Formats: sequence, structure tokens, C-alpha cells
Amino acid sequence: MIEDFNSLNVELNKSKEKIREIERNYKLIFDSTGTANAIFDTNCVLILQNKLSKDYLGAGENGGIGLSVLEIFGEKKGKNVFDRMKRVISTGISEVFETEFSLLSQNKCFKSTYLPVFDENKKVVSVQVISQDITDFKKNECDIINAKEKAEEYANLLKNITDNIPAYIAVVDINTLKYKFVSLNFTSSFNKTMNEIIGAHISEVIGEENTKFAMKHINEVRQGRPSSYINSFKLAEGERYINVNYVPGYNEKAELKDIIVLSYDISKIKETEIELRKAKEKAEESDNLKTAFLQNISHEIRTPMNAIVGFSDLLDEPDLLFDDKKKYVSIIKKSTDQLLSIISDIITISSLETKQEKLKIQKVCINNLISDLISSFKLQIKNKNISIHSNFQLNNNESEIYTDNIKVTQILSNLITNALKFTNQGNIEIGYYLKPQTFDIVDTEQQIELEFYVKDTGIGIKSEMLEKIFERFSQANDNINKKYGGTGLGLTISKAFTELLGGRIWVESEIDKGSVFYFSIPYNPVSEIEKTEI
Repeated sequence: MIEDFNSLNVELNKSKEKIREIERNYKLIFDSTGTANAIFDTNCVLILQNKLSKDYLGAGENGGIGLSVLEIFGEKKGKNVFDRMKRVISTGISEVFETEFSLLSQNKCFKSTYLPVFDENKKVVSVQVISQDITDFKKNECDIINAKEKAEEYANLLKNITDNIPAYIAVVDINTLKYKFVSLNFTSSFNKTMNEIIGAHISEVIGEENTKFAMKHINEVRQGRPSSYINSFKLAEGERYINVNYVPGYNEKAELKDIIVLSYDISKIKETEIELRKAKEKAEESDNLKTAFLQNISHEIRTPMNAIVGFSDLLDEPDLLFDDKKKYVSIIKKSTDQLLSIISDIITISSLETKQEKLKIQKVCINNLISDLISSFKLQIKNKNISIHSNFQLNNNESEIYTDNIKVTQILSNLITNALKFTNQGNIEIGYYLKPQTFDIVDTEQQIELEFYVKDTGIGIKSEMLEKIFERFSQANDNINKKYGGTGLGLTISKAFTELLGGRIWVESEIDKGSVFYFSIPYNPVSEIEKTEI
């Protein structure tokens, strides 16, 4: 009996030891989960907790055992915990919450799982609360959110800057030469969308030829050196001159990854540069022409002056025959007229330069004006194999208009003189047409104009000189000046007078086939009432 009792006692001790070992293992596991574990009864009173829970609660030696959640956490936050716990007890469904607590003078954030504990009858007898400290995680999460917001803010700021800078900005992968970023101006300049450009090779956007041109500069950037160039590009608004700047783009490891492209439209600057170059060339040409003109005008003045002086001296010869005297007087008169014409042209040019030349509008019969001119020129060509005639579209009454008689006469006289000078044989025709105005139409009512022409069968003019011959000090070429003489001012004066009258002047010509000089003036006919009064 005693032996049986002792044996039973030994077994009992072994069982107790085993239970204690299980409890130790359970406690070890309970304390080693890395989470705060606490068990509350159905009255929300703490009945069991692990070491981490006790450390968090800091509720004395017992760690809050026997206290309700309201006593542990206070009325305000304890109420939330109490309500959640009661809900889990009532429903038997676990719940997860994130909660902030001030524990041990520190603000902590916990992710707590409320698990119902059932007995064999599936009745909730307690609630296990497993809480994980996620303070650092939440802080990191906040940092990530803040960083993301900051990044988005900087991205928006960068986009606003790049979209509003008057430049074409892009980032290109240095190896693949594919676009990684482009500004709004860049997309609109090529009339493409962002999606069409991002990921596309540069040749698909700027073209093969421009890509070939750019490769030298791209290779410079691949060596870590910035590079720039100027080239023309076909953009949405047409051909434009672009100043392209390439800058190496490095990542945080100082590795060369991108080409940063910053380009500016310098078309206006380039056009101004071209205009300045042309103006410089024109100024130099004008200086050369002016020098040649002064040399020529000096010669043109000396020639008649020498004749006047020379033949005037011969008139003093006592034995001079009458026929010789008559001949010398004719030469002196002709030279005087020539000299007066040169001086008149110089004075007229000076007057035009200083804008002192004014119009004197009066009634003029165009038919009579042309007829008188032809009569005077017929005397000059009586010994030449040239015929001169007219072609009138209007009768005398219809051809009576308001204009400047002297200026129209001088324009026609200059053109006829020019035609006679460069025509050795053939014919010269002077005429006009009545036609609608074809240039600079401002008013809705189209104005009628008289279009004059002087047609010859002379030597003709090269096509590249058709505009230049109306410029000051110009003739078709130096050989013409040497062969035919003249100051080269006649056509310049004619152009200025035509424009002063509100018209224009131009020429059509072929070498060895003659020329046709045209000029137009407004057709302002004298009214029937005024004719009746006259």
C-alpha cells in the first residue's frame, strides 16, 4: 500500500514537472513571439500577458493583471478597446485595428488583432489580443508618402518650368538614343504627342539627316563633354534654325546615363544675321558703285566741258570758215545740252534723296504728251535705222487725266532715251493700256491705272540684272557703261518718280531680243463737268 502510494506520488510529481515544463515552454513561446500578447476575460479584465505586453503596459509587478481595459488605458482610449473587445466576444469574429498609444512616455502605433477564444461548446470565454509595434513601419510609410508627395511636387514644378521655358527640352538615353523625357514645347514643335515621342529613337523625331549631323556631338557627350551646334529643322511651323545644346546627364553613382538636350529657336537671330550680311554686302556694293559712279560722272562732265572749251577757243580763229563755225556751234550746243542733262539728273537725285521732290498735279493729255515726245525724238534718229511709233488705247478726251506732267514726261523721256541708246536698228514702240490695279490693293473698290510701255529691239538685259538696273549708280554691266556712256541715273529717277506718282516700274527682257519697260500710274480722268467748264 505504501509502495503503491509512493509510486503514485512519483508519477504525480512527474506529471507536475511535465506540466511545469509545458508551461515553461508555452511561456517561452508566449514571450518570444516578438509581439505583445494579452488575454482578457469576457469582462475585459486582463488575465494573462507575455513579457513584452507587460513592458509596454508598465503597470507595476503584476503588469496590469486583474485590471480592466478602462483601468489600463484610461476612459478615453480604453473605451475604444473595450467596445472592440465586446464586439469580438459578441460576434465571435476576429478584428484588426491600428491604434496609437502613449506608452512609457512615447507615442507608439500598434497593429492589434483581437482573436476570440472558444471553449469546447464553442462559446467565447476570452479574447486574445496580439499587438505588433508598427511605429517604425508607419514612420517609414509616412516618410515614403512624404517623399512621394515631395517628388510629385518637384516633378510638377519641373514640368511647369520646362513647359514654360521658351526652349525645347528633352532627356535622351545615352546608349539607346531613345527619348526618356520631353517638354511640352518639344512635342508641339514636332506636332507629336508625348506618347509618340517617349521611347522613340531620335531619328524617328528629328529625322535621319539631322541624326547623322548630330552624331558627332552625341559622341562628344559620350566622352563626358558638353557639345552644341546650329542646324535647320523641319518643325510644325516650317523650316527653323535651332541652337542645340547637349549636356552629359549622370545618375547618383556618377555614371553617365543620359543626354540632356536644351534647344532654342534662333531663326529670328539667324534671319537678322543673314539680313545684316546682305546689308553689308549691299553697302559694300553700293560703295563700289558710288565710286564707279563718281569716276564715271567725272568723265561724263569732262567730256562735254572739254568740247565746249575746245570748240569755243576754235571760234576765236580769224580765218574760220562759216560752215566750220556752224559745225562748232552745233557741237557746243549739243555738249551744253548733255552737260545740263547730267547736272539736272544730279540735282533731281539729290532732291529725291532729301525727299524734297514734290508732285505738281495738273490736267495732262497723255496722247499729246507722247506725240510731242515722239516728234522730238524723231529728229534724233533721222540718221539711224530705227523707226519709232505710238499705240494709244484712249482718244484724246479720255486720255486727259490729273497727274504731274513734268514727271510723266521725264519718265517716258528717260525710257525712250534708254531704248534709243541700246537699239542699233529695228523699232521702238511707245504706248499704254487702261487696266485694273494689280498691286497693293487696300480699298475694296479696285482702282484703274494706266500702264505705259516702251518696247525696243535692242541688245536686251540679263535676267539677273532686271531688278538691279533700277538701283542708284547701276547699269547692266561695266562694259555697257564704257561702250554707251551715261550716268546710270535715268532709270533710278524714273523708278522714284513712278513711286511718287503712286505706281511702279518693271522690265521684261531677253538678251539680243530687246526689252519692254513698263510703268503704271493711277488713272484719274478729268470729269465731264470740268471739261464742259473749260
